[in-house]
Order: sequence, then structure tokens, then C-alpha cells
Amino acid sequence: MNKFSFIYLVFVYLLGSIYTLQSNITIEHQIIGSFLLIALIGIPHGAIDNVILQSEYKITKFKFYSLYLLSIFLYSLMWIILPFYAFILFLIISAYHFGESQLINHLTKIQHKKLIFLLWGVSLISTLFYYNQLELSNLFYSNSDTKNLIYIFNSNI
Repeated sequence: MNKFSFIYLVFVYLLGSIYTLQSNITIEHQIIGSFLLIALIGIPHGAIDNVILQSEYKITKFKFYSLYLLSIFLYSLMWIILPFYAFILFLIISAYHFGESQLINHLTKIQHKKLIFLLWGVSLISTLFYYNQLELSNLFYSNSDTKNLIYIFNSNI
């Protein structure tokens, strides 16, 4: 983990702790905070994907953007046809990405590092689901396209 990631995590946990002490974060504050984090961290983070992939795999810009747009189209189609599986796929890809971005510099000589990336990311995402079950189930239930995902929170799963 580099210094920037460490400072970011400390900042997020500090803000989360402050809001937790008040025991209420309004939806307006959540939207503003999410927007700021996406605009300041998320977009710049994703903006260099093409540079990284092109340097690693030596593919042309045309091929990269074709694959990129095709994957967006296929995933959108999957979300329309099979939303539950699209959501699970999104969580798996996100988990791997979180694990990889946090541990990439520390696991240079480990044989099964991709599995470790995935397991670490799954542990991060599962804690978000575990500690926010009520909020997520209410959110899933309030939208028609995510209503059928409510059974994720069934205690038998």
C-alpha cells in the first residue's frame, strides 16, 4: 500500500468514525461524500486503465477501446437479463480489484497471489454487507430492479 492509499484509508475511517459517533448520516451527506470520493479518487483511478493495459499487453488503442466497449455492452446486457448473476459478478470483480490494488506491491514473490487478492477483497466487501444488512436490504427493496436481490440477506445463505 502506498502513502496515498494509506492517507485515503485513514481519512475515510476518520470520517466514518466521526459520523458513527453521531449515529446518523443523512442521505444528502452520503451522496455528497460519495460524489466527492468518486470524482477525486475513482475517476482518476480508472482514467489510466488504458495506459496500464496497453503497456502490459502491447495492444492498440482501437483494440483496447473495442474490448472495453464490448465488455460494457455485454455486462449491461447481463444486468438486464440476469441481474442477480450480474451483481455477483460485479462483486467478484470488485473484490479482486480491491485486493489487487491494496496488496500488489507486497506479494511480488507469492505463487497464488491472485487467489489472495480475491480473498482479501471478498473479506473487505463481505464486511460492508455484514455491517450494513438493514440499510442494503432496504435499499434493494426500494428499487424495482434490485428487489429480487433481497434474498441475499437470508440467514441461510
